[in-house]
Amino acid sequence: MTIELISGVEGYCLSVNDTRICGPKPWGGGKVVKTWHLSEAQVYELEDLCRKQIEWMQSFDKNGV
Repeated sequence: MTIELISGVEGYCLSVNDTRICGPKPWGGGKVVKTWHLSEAQVYELEDLCRKQIEWMQSFDKNGV
């Protein structure tokens, strides 16, 4: 999997495998600022970390904090 941070005229966007997933469209192509290459195992590890972070943040809502 390839993730790219792209700088365009209207700001930054994030693409995964050449598909923009968030941010404004980089009209005129934009400039790739940073590229990450992840293995399948790294993607699953990142998913697990994100899930744990979300659960941790939601625990504050349940505890009234």
